[in-house]
Amino acid sequence: MKFCEGSTIIFTGCRVASSEFPEELAKLTRSTIIAANGSSFPKQGNPPGDQTGEWMSGVNLWEEQQAAKNGWYVGWLKYQYNPSTQQVTEKRLVRRPNKVMFMTYGRVGYGLNNLPSY
Repeated sequence: MKFCEGSTIIFTGCRVASSEFPEELAKLTRSTIIAANGSSFPKQGNPPGDQTGEWMSGVNLWEEQQAAKNGWYVGWLKYQYNPSTQQVTEKRLVRRPNKVMFMTYGRVGYGLNNLPSY
């Protein structure tokens, strides 16, 4: 498998960012990786079953509940490779205290729309 350098790879699976995998993949592919550090699931629309295009990451399992109580971040993480330093930086994306974090996909491809980070 070959990745385009500078691309963005998004994992919507649960707790992918709870391992070293996203950071190592960012180094290997020289790309940006976005992954959930908590449970990840599609946001339900209205009526239920309607597709919203949003993916949630937050507290679901008991372990995640305990981690959140202890101040651990269970939302989306962004791993970005810097070619000049050959290092990977990690950023938290979309933090809303006491609420589920989400990201929205654009209509064309899988680009991200207006994801604030801090």
